[in-house]
Amino acid sequence: GEAFAAIRAEAPWLPAATAVLYKQARLCALRGEPLRMGPVILLGPPGGKTTLARRLAAVFGLPAVTVDVGATSGVFDLQGSDPKWGSSSPGRVARSLV
Repeated sequence: GEAFAAIRAEAPWLPAATAVLYKQARLCALRGEPLRMGPVILLGPPGGKTTLARRLAAVFGLPAVTVDVGATSGVFDLQGSDPKWGSSSPGRVARSLV
């Protein structure tokens, strides 16, 4: 609760995102389960999405991988290329999980 209160105070412009994440964390806590959160995609104009993601990761001691989609050269950067290609490789999403 306190961690999310601090995060909400730091990112008041993202109330919907912090509310969803808080509900997921609270549900885990009520069930006595380890913290698990499904993937979250933050969309919108510039204004704190990366800061929120990094702050959440820091608070919970998790690694953070951010992708500037505007700076990628195509979908292959994210999802990887077809394994049928000789030069295939996993995308950033898969690489961040290993």
